[in-house]
Amino acid sequence: MHGPIYVRRYLLNLARLAVTTGLAVGLFGTAALLLAGRFFAAYGDLLFLAAVLLPVLVCLLGFEKKPLRAVGLTVRRCDPGYFFFGMLWAAIGFLGILWVASLLTGQNDAWIALLQGASIPRLAHYLIVGFCEELLFRGYLFQNLFCEWPFWRRSLLSAAVYLLPHSLCAGGNDFPALLFVCLFGLLANYLTYCTGSIWMGVGFHGMWDLLAATCFCGPETLEIAAPLFLLLSFPLFRVLFHQRGRRAQAS
Repeated sequence: MHGPIYVRRYLLNLARLAVTTGLAVGLFGTAALLLAGRFFAAYGDLLFLAAVLLPVLVCLLGFEKKPLRAVGLTVRRCDPGYFFFGMLWAAIGFLGILWVASLLTGQNDAWIALLQGASIPRLAHYLIVGFCEELLFRGYLFQNLFCEWPFWRRSLLSAAVYLLPHSLCAGGNDFPALLFVCLFGLLANYLTYCTGSIWMGVGFHGMWDLLAATCFCGPETLEIAAPLFLLLSFPLFRVLFHQRGRRAQAS
């Protein structure tokens, strides 16, 4: 009986987010155009962060009257551990793929590119981008907006919305890349669901994007290995968080 009420509320909140995001993007986009050049190069990431963070905060705190933890912005003792474990797991997976590829092909170009291109500023850039995407798609859309729905239903919806802009960028005809993006979104949703925050997803997202942008690995390798790594991550994290939950109940 509450279905239509929930649908109207979802649509209203989505409309608010879309309008607020449009205003924020227009505002900060205009500022970037007016202050182009060195200012945009130095503060482009901060403008992008503000254009995403401001609409979410306005909708969450202003319209919905919910706390920050509703979108996974938590401050707990375990959150730094989640964040760095996400970075570590992304590094293990991607570098493992590079290692296997180098053994099979005998080429070390990707390792050379990694040593030459990886840096703290680039990592900070991709962590900011990862934070914005995790906050918008996992925090607001998955964790907050459809919280009454079963996990897999809202996870599939969030992954589909996350897939939409990436499919537009890819032209909609790169199936392996779109499969990877879909699995990436589902895994990030699962991490948010298990940890109650977006921080592990932020760490995983930022580190993976850094390595993917720095290491020019063969597409035929990533088309198979990267989705396989994401698929194998699901049972691993399920066992990990199940054991953690059992220890918490025992204590």
